[in-house]
Amino acid sequence: MGASLTNQDAVSLEFQDVSFRYPGAEHTAVAGLDFRLDRGELLACIGPSGSGKTTLLRLAAGLEVPHRGRVTVAGHSVHELAPAERQVGLVAQESPVYPGLSVADNIALPLRSRGIAASQVRERVRQALESVGIEHLSEKRADRLSGGERQRVALARVLGWSPQILCLDEPLSSVDAAIRPGLLRLIRDTHDRLSSVTLFITHVAADALAIADRVLVMRDGRQLQIGSPQEVYRAPVHLDVVRLLWGGSANRLQARVLGVTPSGEVELLMRELRVQAAAVERIGHALPEQIELALRAEELVLGPGSIDERLLRLPARVLRALYHGEGYILECDSAVGILAVWSISKCTPGECVQIQFPPGGIRMFDAASGASCGKLRLGAQVA
Repeated sequence: MGASLTNQDAVSLEFQDVSFRYPGAEHTAVAGLDFRLDRGELLACIGPSGSGKTTLLRLAAGLEVPHRGRVTVAGHSVHELAPAERQVGLVAQESPVYPGLSVADNIALPLRSRGIAASQVRERVRQALESVGIEHLSEKRADRLSGGERQRVALARVLGWSPQILCLDEPLSSVDAAIRPGLLRLIRDTHDRLSSVTLFITHVAADALAIADRVLVMRDGRQLQIGSPQEVYRAPVHLDVVRLLWGGSANRLQARVLGVTPSGEVELLMRELRVQAAAVERIGHALPEQIELALRAEELVLGPGSIDERLLRLPARVLRALYHGEGYILECDSAVGILAVWSISKCTPGECVQIQFPPGGIRMFDAASGASCGKLRLGAQVA
């Protein structure tokens, strides 16, 4: 006899060293997933196509069975629970609607299938419509809805029966940019109202950072990093996290470690420039010979206003200025490569500027493995 999950259970979703491979597939879809979410937590999962995000969601919903490890809901293996007992609401990337039915009838279908009384169905449909702001669409046929309206209907259909775990598979992939912020707020508001556990799958870093309590970054079926939005953004543990979360604001500079002094000073060769650096934070005992330095455009300081002679300062020539609403990203040619620098004012292509590296240090990574090696503060050039 299967386990039973009641509304009184302390809801949680836990992956315990979970691995899964699709039948006939050469590679594992996910491997070693290990994390826990408690009631009220919203986890955004981000990764490139094929990284295992949708498989993770299917495992959480009990649609796939792990080959190793366990997926538990409130301490019960998800597969020990009857489908109706799992309390998992799934909104797919392209959530189907029944075109011949009205919006209200689309929302009512899963309620009727659960044997809920007609009077309660009407009230729950009304509440679900109101919660996603589409009361005025109640009688509209589903085949006449816009993409954004269809996604609201899909969310309302799940909300009608108040699941304890909400699984959202790229729900904003087909909506216009103009309505995206409103739907993001709706997802967060819905999560807070249900006090649910929510898994939100996305390929858009800004969406993940905006609404999540924690962010899970995946690549090749494995979790690279999990933490608060601030933690994964400011302290990425792998170059792939930098690529996914920093996007166009990332500066990535190649360097060769020439030597390390007994006091911990590191001598680098960056192109033809020899630089003395101090280790602000070290991970591991020895630095690899080839490293990659990564920092965001807003971390660099455009001179000469606040120049610190103890830090690396480089002359550069502006190649272009890209407008970003509140300011500009300047792309500048320097002795260490092209640098993207944030500026509140526009500079003219060809203009010469001074760029200072940050006092707090910049992230360094093993160029071969992509793993973080800590932080370096770049100091003066070596003659």
